Amino acid sequence: MERCIAFCAFLVLVSAQSIRYSQSASVRRPVNSHNCRGNTRTYARQDLARASRRTLLSAVGPSLFWAANIQRPSYGADTEMSKYSSIDGKYSFSYPSEFKRSPKLVQTHKEEVFFRSTTRKKYNLGLTVDPVTISSLDEFGPVEDIANSVIKLEKDKEGVLATEMKEAIAKEIGGRKAYFIDYVSNSTRGNIRYLSSLVVDGQKNLYVFTMQTKIDDYDEVKDEMNAVMESFLIE
Repeated sequence: MERCIAFCAFLVLVSAQSIRYSQSASVRRPVNSHNCRGNTRTYARQDLARASRRTLLSAVGPSLFWAANIQRPSYGADTEMSKYSSIDGKYSFSYPSEFKRSPKLVQTHKEEVFFRSTTRKKYNLGLTVDPVTISSLDEFGPVEDIANSVIKLEKDKEGVLATEMKEAIAKEIGGRKAYFIDYVSNSTRGNIRYLSSLVVDGQKNLYVFTMQTKIDDYDEVKDEMNAVMESFLIE
């Protein structure tokens, strides 16, 4: 169980790290999930080492396997929202219309997509999809354990000055068990607020949907970010 919790936490950080960068200079293999029922420490270290290396280099961007069906509904009085849907309808989410799809050199996950604001620095969102061997987040562990592991791993990263968990709750996305994690990481790269949603679909794919902004901008975009996070749906 501890191995599964650590691996899931690393995937959250991989997704969060991904939206900091729009390009990757090196080829990295997609996530390779081992059977979570194993207890071998060697496999655990290999999983964590691979995830750690990807955390430094991964970036989400245009996927080779997905295409966007863009609609432009109005969302709220102040923000125009667009809708992104996978070509096969497996997932969708809304995003501020001023966001633009960001380029990427290398795909590092089974599926991935990335948008960044054209008007605010470090205001981005990303979605990563990776195969896992479980059918529900319950098999990864309770949301509190995942959240605590995220904070611990974030603290251990180079350049991180302080971290704070704001909220960690279980909910549902598309009728399936989902986790929502809200945390802050203050580092030499900036003081950033992260919102992440995790859910496993019926085909044993783990979705990590993450949005970030600078702390200084959070109060201005908080409602917008929450609306985006709430819009995320899977089949």
